[in-house]
Amino acid sequence: MKRVALLLGILLVGFPLGCNRSLPKAVPVDAGTRVSSLASLVLEELDGELQSSPTQASWLGDHSSDDRLDDVRIDAIWREVARLGSMQDRVQRFAEGLTPPLPTKLDLAAIPDGVEKDSQRLDTLLLLARIESLRFEREELRPHERSPLYYAELVAWGLDGLATSNLATSSGLRALRGRLQAVPLLLKEAQRNLKNPPELWTKRAIEVTQQTRDFVATVLPRLLVRLRGPDPKQSDEVARLREEAQRALEDYITFLSRDLLPRSKGEWALPRERLLVRLRAMELLDVPIETVLAAAEQEHERSREQAEELARDISEYQSASRAMSEALREIEEDHPKPEELATTVEQSLHRVYELLADGSGLPVPVVRPRVVEMAPYRFGYLQLLSAAPLEPDREPLLQYDPVDVNWKDKRQISEHLRMLNRSQIMVTVLRDVAPGRLAHQLILRQKQGSLSQLRQRGHSLALVEGWPLYATQQAISLFPKGATRDHLQLLFLRHRLVQLGRLIVALRLHVVGSGAAAVSQRMEDAIRFLAEDCYLDEHAARREVERGTYEPLYGLAALGALQLTQLRDDYKAQQGESYSQSSFHEAVLSAGLLPVSVLRKLLLRNPSPSLRPPPSSSGSPSK
Repeated sequence: MKRVALLLGILLVGFPLGCNRSLPKAVPVDAGTRVSSLASLVLEELDGELQSSPTQASWLGDHSSDDRLDDVRIDAIWREVARLGSMQDRVQRFAEGLTPPLPTKLDLAAIPDGVEKDSQRLDTLLLLARIESLRFEREELRPHERSPLYYAELVAWGLDGLATSNLATSSGLRALRGRLQAVPLLLKEAQRNLKNPPELWTKRAIEVTQQTRDFVATVLPRLLVRLRGPDPKQSDEVARLREEAQRALEDYITFLSRDLLPRSKGEWALPRERLLVRLRAMELLDVPIETVLAAAEQEHERSREQAEELARDISEYQSASRAMSEALREIEEDHPKPEELATTVEQSLHRVYELLADGSGLPVPVVRPRVVEMAPYRFGYLQLLSAAPLEPDREPLLQYDPVDVNWKDKRQISEHLRMLNRSQIMVTVLRDVAPGRLAHQLILRQKQGSLSQLRQRGHSLALVEGWPLYATQQAISLFPKGATRDHLQLLFLRHRLVQLGRLIVALRLHVVGSGAAAVSQRMEDAIRFLAEDCYLDEHAARREVERGTYEPLYGLAALGALQLTQLRDDYKAQQGESYSQSSFHEAVLSAGLLPVSVLRKLLLRNPSPSLRPPPSSSGSPSK
């Protein structure tokens, strides 16, 4: 292995550091007190979330508690559950005091349609949904009892988030010292709290903990050697705490392997109604789960047919599997030399910005990320690093993973460069920079003055992850016809097949009716589906299915892209000849991090459900 990468495969986002909490700390209000200000409730809730999870706060860009990990003592967990319950009661009382009263059920029908919306009613509903989502996760799903991965990822997330240039500062070292000191305590509490997790989750936790242990044992010492400052006592203390954290991780691996694994007999399947409650709280989902599944299956079939037809044109083979294999091989072999990587990424950025600037109707970031070499302890081929939501503006970076000068194996070098082929670099730029993630992030920053804190800190993963998928598809269609566009389109279609596959697999694994196959059979069917219909190798397919057991919402990118496409089509039909694609995209991206079902309320005069079942399918009504 070239590097130890803690969070690849665990998390999809980075953890940039560097500012203090930007939200004012609200004064707690007694649960029996009548609260008349929605703004005070929102600020109190958002601040309470930051205080309860230092690791989440670091990701958001609040670094006031970077020296702490989450408190996982059982009394602290139930204090947070009680806080959420109290806040939920108070917001419900506030909702009942509106004119007319807002039903406490998460129902979008209580919100007026169109641009003349009642922003107070909408934000009240969003706050209720946010609290319900957090309460459901802690009180109903109980990861502190059921998931050893919960603790493994807290440590991985917490330490990896500090491995930045900020680590060279005194505040960075203090933060690392505090989190290293917290590792043994957190893992001891894990051993007390865990009850009966699913066997699969315990096995995955062993792997993640081993990765974290390797990071602490091998990567961190190299970083600390370079960071020894004028205070040798502080450096020595950090070195001692690193050793203690390493031993604690090794002890946790032993506990997981010898104690917890033999008694890991828990079920992982999430019943339909519980999954629906979670989706309603996170995304205000307004259609039955069966409708989502039917729409995803139809789009997957259409995308697969397009991909296979395109692969046949590129490779000239008629067998679908052979055509895909040969076409992808041809694309991957068109890669830059090691010394050309930076230039190739720069050229791709220039090409994309030039393409989008020519009346594309898609957003173009006002700044261009600087291309830099990825730090030696990172891994990920090509990654965007930009300011977190609560951080001030700073220069975005597009990091590429260079060929290690110490590599001697020509096959290893070749495989690395194949993953950084020219078409893949271009698709990544489209998805992560323009018109994808960075464009979305910068528009939100520009609109901060007109958005409530709640809309700036929304938790719709379907929108956040669905926009890059939707926007990449739109951008590729702007390229001139020819080999370049065909290659980009095929890579994108394969990516979309996997995203849709995740959504389909999650729903097939968890939403089961009478006469459903046994768990083991459902998993094998899902693996076969991802391998044969999404063109993943068997190892990757198995990993994806395993992830679907403990992360059933990992298909939200596909859900968001489906909903955005439906919204665009409905908005276009409503506007008729006055439709403007650029105006539509501006309206979607500047409204805040809202579920797509809410965007429909804002943009459509007579909004229908966010997804419609295919003609041959009929989703049963959601109860």
